[in-house]
Amino acid sequence: MNGADLRGRINHEQYGTFDKNEAAAKDTAQNSQKTALFAAWTSPPREQWSLSWNFASIKGLEWFHLYLWMAKDLSWTQDWYIGGMFFGTAAVVMSGYLVFQTFLLKNYVEAWHYIGQFFWLMSNYWWMWGEIHDWEYPEEPETKHDHTHQARVIMGCAFCWVLAYYAVIKPFKLLPANSDEATTAYELTEIEPHSFVAPIIPTWRQYENLHILFWLGKD
Repeated sequence: MNGADLRGRINHEQYGTFDKNEAAAKDTAQNSQKTALFAAWTSPPREQWSLSWNFASIKGLEWFHLYLWMAKDLSWTQDWYIGGMFFGTAAVVMSGYLVFQTFLLKNYVEAWHYIGQFFWLMSNYWWMWGEIHDWEYPEEPETKHDHTHQARVIMGCAFCWVLAYYAVIKPFKLLPANSDEATTAYELTEIEPHSFVAPIIPTWRQYENLHILFWLGKD
């Protein structure tokens, strides 16, 4: 007996009804959902790239910001002073704008994480600046060691800031609740965390935010 027949028989016994087609349709819908979730982990996104979407949605701005961050790090590793300074400055400015957006939408959980991310990026940028300055201008006084030490302090503060959310703010519910609109703007409803972490991290956005803490600790 398949799942549809079994559910139909249970419905028949409990409610005196048996709609095999309805049960089969539910089976199909559940299987389609599982397939879609699996595909989200094994294939590229289904959405077509759109320039307007990148600047008209929070997720688009976040992904555009990620490109800037990657270009900054690429320039850093390749000793490109102009590229590092251009993309690094652009990434910091974009990060500040994303912090502003969280307050505009009154999403205080996102604001907390974005403030931590801003100072993480700022420390990373400052660290890079010291190194590429010395590579580009070897005749000038060295700045790498001072910048590295200062970046270490800024990044440590950013880590403690994000850690405070999980250690104190979240357990004691010290932040105001978000509106549905403020929450939806940051969620990717098409993607859910893998089944083995879903009981602990129910939404993809919560996984992304927790990832900030781990990455900060790594840096």
